[in-house]
Amino acid sequence: MVRWLLTLAGMRTSIVAFFALLTSGCFTQQLSVIAPKPNIVFTHNSGKSLLLRIQPTVPDRFTTHISEAFEPSVDGWRQTLANGFRSGFAGYFAPTPPKGPSDLRLEIERADLEWSFIGHLLVAHVIYRARLVDRDGHSIASAAGTAAAKSTWTPGAPMEPSVASSVETMYEELSDKLLRPIERPPQKDATPPPGSVEI
Repeated sequence: MVRWLLTLAGMRTSIVAFFALLTSGCFTQQLSVIAPKPNIVFTHNSGKSLLLRIQPTVPDRFTTHISEAFEPSVDGWRQTLANGFRSGFAGYFAPTPPKGPSDLRLEIERADLEWSFIGHLLVAHVIYRARLVDRDGHSIASAAGTAAAKSTWTPGAPMEPSVASSVETMYEELSDKLLRPIERPPQKDATPPPGSVEI
């Protein structure tokens, strides 16, 4: 019982100190270009080329709001998104000729970096909206969602791992939602054997 009370008291102390940091304005933090590495695997390499287009609606420099006294700044966000794209897809799709047409184009229309609390820790997440278009610009599919990081962040520590993880999750989700159906087209159900019963 005594040990449990001491542990609880320690947790309360750390939480109080954490929120004191957020409201004191005693530190600032900036995020520059990072290199996310999405965990994406396709069964086969594609003979089609894939290009990334980041729309003007996605800012390159902004601040993320955590508290009134603490708003970390982000610079080079569009390059960070490009780095994640290249790391995740470059090995599976054919390269696009410089200034040439691409068979497929992944268009990122929204990629808002935000933070949420899990207990007294913070988790980065990207609110995204994207679509896949063909060579002629016709929309094939679209997707939207909120991609949460797999790691947490405490202000004062490096924020890069949590932010990189959120971008990685975004591309992993977009891969499943937009590109994997192209890799494995829907197959017709096999004809059931004579005399079988489907329930």
